[in-house]
Amino acid sequence: MIETCLYHIRGVMPGDFNDIVDLDIKSFEHPWTGQEWTARGHDAKYAMSVVTYFGSIVAVLVIRKASTRMVELCKLMVKYRHRGKGISRSLLKVAEDYTRRGRCDRLFAVVPEHRIYRDHPNSLITWLKKTGFEARTPFLKDHFESCGDSEDGVKFVRKL
Repeated sequence: MIETCLYHIRGVMPGDFNDIVDLDIKSFEHPWTGQEWTARGHDAKYAMSVVTYFGSIVAVLVIRKASTRMVELCKLMVKYRHRGKGISRSLLKVAEDYTRRGRCDRLFAVVPEHRIYRDHPNSLITWLKKTGFEARTPFLKDHFESCGDSEDGVKFVRKL
């Protein structure tokens, strides 16, 4: 699915976390701290993959088995200059395979409320809709916390 054979998908290794934390800070309004990344890396509920380009990390996927039926797409980030090459779709396929192997039938993602209004061709919401996710109500109250502030989240679900 990825455009060229120069990209490689693999599991996360301990030496990857500095690059992953850096990409998270540059990709999300609510990045995880280094300690949060380490804790999730040791938690069996989480699965993490990276995409490398000539050995450098250019994309990260983090998923979590949330229940007996659902897997959460916690983080999917691709460095800006590597977008449009099929990387996110390839990582979504990894998430789908993990979901099916775990005998689950749904993937979901929670998006900060303010991001649902950014509906342009390259937005997260546009990508979620294109890949079959649908918004669910009600909002998840105070789902995101950063610097003492909280924000509601919108849950998007995709049945497999």
